[in-house]
Amino acid sequence: KGEAVDDNAAPDFALGTDFGGVVIGTTRAHLFSFTNAGASFTISGVTTNDDGAACFAAGALPSSFPALGQASWPVSFTPVGGAWATARVDVANSSTVSPYRVWVRGAGFTLSTNNGPQAGQNTVEIGSPLIGGAATQALFGGAAAAILSQTATSLVAQLPAHAAGCVDISLSVSGAVSVVIRDAYAFNATGEIFGAAGWAAISNLPAA
Repeated sequence: KGEAVDDNAAPDFALGTDFGGVVIGTTRAHLFSFTNAGASFTISGVTTNDDGAACFAAGALPSSFPALGQASWPVSFTPVGGAWATARVDVANSSTVSPYRVWVRGAGFTLSTNNGPQAGQNTVEIGSPLIGGAATQALFGGAAAAILSQTATSLVAQLPAHAAGCVDISLSVSGAVSVVIRDAYAFNATGEIFGAAGWAAISNLPAA
């Protein structure tokens, strides 16, 4: 059971209203459960407002909501730039709390590549003005990468070894975790063509 998102509450990463970092050119969708714990009411519309409204899309909700009714509600974020985009999704309804205001935010990032060997040692450039030349740590799946260089809008990290799989990237600026880019990078399993034993000797071939 998830925690409730209060009316007019600030975006929260744990609740899913803070989308964190999303790679530019992709979309991240979060599915919320819209639940009515009181008397029945009607919904007359869902609108997205504020400066970052163009980056967010909120799904429709049923026009009639019975007591104890529940509906899945998708909200998606498609970044168009590197700064934080913040929007307010208003759900106009006939209850005593109208509109019901859900604040959401997210930030866009660029990656020079989104995958590499599980042995690490390759480099990845991460782009965003949120870096500000003050990044103190870059974690790939919880493992620290070496920050080789950085500017106000990007950093170059040398990746650590990591088990194969898709991982989050967490960036810390001035010692605090500032943003998490979910499922952003894949460590590829080491491939084998001939198996661990290497080449197999071939003998006793028939004479020509």
